[in-house]
Amino acid sequence: MAFDCFVLEFLEYVRHSEVQVRQCSAAGQAEVIAEGRHAMEPSDQPNHPHPPDEQIHRVYPDLAAILSDAECVIAGNRTSGLDNSILSLKSRGHLLSAIEWAIHLAVAKGLLIRTTVKKKQPTPINSHTVEAKLRSDEIPALSATDEFWKLWKAGNFASRQEEVILLVHGILTFAGWQPMVKRVLEEIPNTHVIPIKYGYFDLFSFWFPCFTRARPIEDLRRQIQSTRAAHPEARLSIVAHSFGTYAISQILLEHPDIQLHRLVLSGAIVPRTYRWDYVSSRLSEPVLNDYGTQDIYPVLAKCLSWGYGDTGRHGFGRGATVTDRGHDYAHSDFFNETFVRDYWRPWFDSGELIPSPWEEKAPPPSWFLGLLSVLPLQWIICGIFLTAVVWFGSKSMSLIPSHTVVPEPTRQNVPPTVPNDVQGIESDQHPTIVLPPFDFPSPEIAGIKPLTDTDRAKDSFADTKVVIRNETHKPIKLSFAYKPYQGRNPSIAASAYVQRESPEVSAGEAREYHEENFGGPMHVSIFIDGKWTATNEWFDLHVVPRRTLVVTEQDGTFNCRVEFEEE
Repeated sequence: MAFDCFVLEFLEYVRHSEVQVRQCSAAGQAEVIAEGRHAMEPSDQPNHPHPPDEQIHRVYPDLAAILSDAECVIAGNRTSGLDNSILSLKSRGHLLSAIEWAIHLAVAKGLLIRTTVKKKQPTPINSHTVEAKLRSDEIPALSATDEFWKLWKAGNFASRQEEVILLVHGILTFAGWQPMVKRVLEEIPNTHVIPIKYGYFDLFSFWFPCFTRARPIEDLRRQIQSTRAAHPEARLSIVAHSFGTYAISQILLEHPDIQLHRLVLSGAIVPRTYRWDYVSSRLSEPVLNDYGTQDIYPVLAKCLSWGYGDTGRHGFGRGATVTDRGHDYAHSDFFNETFVRDYWRPWFDSGELIPSPWEEKAPPPSWFLGLLSVLPLQWIICGIFLTAVVWFGSKSMSLIPSHTVVPEPTRQNVPPTVPNDVQGIESDQHPTIVLPPFDFPSPEIAGIKPLTDTDRAKDSFADTKVVIRNETHKPIKLSFAYKPYQGRNPSIAASAYVQRESPEVSAGEAREYHEENFGGPMHVSIFIDGKWTATNEWFDLHVVPRRTLVVTEQDGTFNCRVEFEEE
């Protein structure tokens, strides 16, 4: 009985002492001596598996309420016993794993401080009496910092809305940086990071201004809209790099149904003149443009191609809609974990914009970069290329025989009669005329039928056209030898030949002229380099309105062929 009474009195004493602990700062007769040791190292990671972020984040509003009710103050910070705080949070329905992880993360961020307080505990003197003495023990406690209360007042401990962050890469890469950025940003409660890709984008497709850019932009557009459909209540944000910044800017202009919470650009190649005012109403926050003062690629993209800008090197300068933040970085240096934690995570976590110390001490860009930024180098290169194409084309055309026809008025061509025995005789007007050899086979032997009276009665025999196309590199003339018409002049021996001579045709030229009473079997000689050369071949020139004789050269030998127009 005596022991039971002792236990009851002891429990009542403990309850009474805990009430005095909560009232220590008001009563002035504190039972708890605040000797907290600040700036202790954060505890090790909890043994429990990491619970869902939403469970962790729900702990903070109730923890803030508990700490706000605590009347014990250490160095100006409200302090509550750790065990009592955990018991109170569990009584409000929170899991122990979520409580321990919430406290661990808050301590790691510097929002809470682990400390200790001294608390006088009643200890019975012996088992035969209800008398007890007070013993001073240290117990773990939590102190809330000013930063903790700032976040609380700003409403950051309210249930955080789900946010989906899309990561968009650039060219010549499969985006190996995306997993690291995903891991860091997903430490933010209720935040999901989705890397999206549009395949390997090569340099030519990036440079060429037509057709090649449409495919990756359309691919990104589909992925963005499918993400929105899968997370209709979430806030949608994007981190884009290099060509990804250009693609997102085009998607925002062309698809007014797409709305974003935050947009972060790095290595941007969006033109400085881009109309952000057209899309700013669909962005909850100003665009954040992280540019690198060592990044030359945006400048090269601007001056060597079309549609791009150098804002990844110089910024936009659009304070109302875009916030520029400079760093001592090259094109892809942004993808290190320190940078992501120091600059991007605070922006997505609480909207805190961390200034870059490099902006004030960054040197001005060199004159060479300034020149590249304004020089239309792409047009200069195109001009040089087209000039070279035209020059080489003209040189190539000069090596190909021209088919230009130079018409000549109809002339009377009365052929002289030249018997076989005058071959080789020089005249005052022509060099030696080469006629068919004496033993040269007749047209009949060559299989060519002679002209008939019907042929000679045709209009195309009386007045016909001859085109000579010279595909050699020297001027030429042709001589046509044939047997005369016996019915017109029976006195001419059957073995005699009649010769006609064409006008001179320049190298690579085609020349047309008229002949009368012309056609049928002809022996052709070519006058070139000051002398006549026989082809030793009969040609059937037919009785047609127009035929073309083509003279060619191969290995120093000159040849002739006849072409007829299709009727």
